Amino acid sequence: MKSYQEYWKTVRVRAKEKASKKLGIGGRILALVVASLSSFIVSFFLGGNMTTNVIAAVVTATVWLFVWATVFVWYKAHEPVVIFNEQASRIGRFFPETLDIFVYSELDTTEFINDKGKQIKSISFVVKNSDKKKKIVELDAEIKSISQTSIDPDSGETITLPFYAETRVIWDNKDIPVSLRPEQKMGFYIAYLDLEKESVVRFGEDRFTSWLFSREAIYQFSIEFIGKLEGENEFRRFNYMNVVYSNPTDKSLFVAIEARDRHKDIPESFFKIIDSAQKGYWYDYSSPFQRQQAQKRASA
Repeated sequence: MKSYQEYWKTVRVRAKEKASKKLGIGGRILALVVASLSSFIVSFFLGGNMTTNVIAAVVTATVWLFVWATVFVWYKAHEPVVIFNEQASRIGRFFPETLDIFVYSELDTTEFINDKGKQIKSISFVVKNSDKKKKIVELDAEIKSISQTSIDPDSGETITLPFYAETRVIWDNKDIPVSLRPEQKMGFYIAYLDLEKESVVRFGEDRFTSWLFSREAIYQFSIEFIGKLEGENEFRRFNYMNVVYSNPTDKSLFVAIEARDRHKDIPESFFKIIDSAQKGYWYDYSSPFQRQQAQKRASA
């Protein structure tokens, strides 16, 4: 990392190089031509003596230096902007532009027969192309991570456990990859329960699950969308997070905001997960900070 002095030294060096390049050999030749013409004109009108010729040369050199200094100052003033744009471009290669989409939940869960002939209950979401002019192509979405918060049956503690699902969502449209015209919508679902027998919650296309997913729990999840605008080569990304509530024992599966209204008897500690998600951040009961805060509240 460069210091403040090194940064401005770089600005001066680059400005000097660009000023010299801008004026170049042609500028130097022009200066010599002007000097010769000025000497000739002075000699012709004022008489050809050494003093007048020296004065003409000095004036010409002064004008040349003034022009060079003006060009140098202009580049010096603009070089920080050029450097900033270069850095922004480099950073942009690692952090591409955001995909212009809007994701929202279908609050009512859906019960239907899946392609394996099983009756399931699923949670649906909708993605909309918010761009009014360009089509989104090669759109896909992956559930990157899931955090389950549940009450441990042995200790009675509320605990949060992370899981790295890395499984694709299930699109309503079977055509993969997905494309969306301007302002077009498409549904997908991320989680489901088998209604015909006691089961666990499963996530995504790969049916990601754990034996712990048979508990009553709140699941915080993040989805990464990736796609391109038609005509562009670079992929854009969009990250979305939400929370679902599940209790496989009574076949319950809801978007968490809806669960608050429909299930007044769900554990009070789950509501902190819901409130945090609405504010846009994750809540982890297993983190040292949260445990410390819980102990303080218990001892107060």
